Amino acid sequence: MDDDAIKQNEERINGLLESLARVAGGDFSVRYKLTGHNDQIEALGLGLNMLVEEIEAKFSELERLNKIFVDREVTMHELKQKNKELEAQVAALKEHNTAK
Repeated sequence: MDDDAIKQNEERINGLLESLARVAGGDFSVRYKLTGHNDQIEALGLGLNMLVEEIEAKFSELERLNKIFVDREVTMHELKQKNKELEAQVAALKEHNTAK
């Protein structure tokens, strides 16, 4: 392997490492730019892209479920508050009826 090929492979590997670091930092929009080489570095890049797509999909699903759960908790809080208000109204009506 000549010096140019070695330098090119080093740049490609550094690109993979940069992509991995960004993914580790939470950037799931990262995609390794495939070069068209039919080698192990290209296979790693393709694998990274597939992995990131899967992580991105799972993360989106978690965000969707989290929103559902948060909305549910808000609704439960509102219902509990309304229930307290209704209980107070019922108690006031009972007190009013027994006072007659």
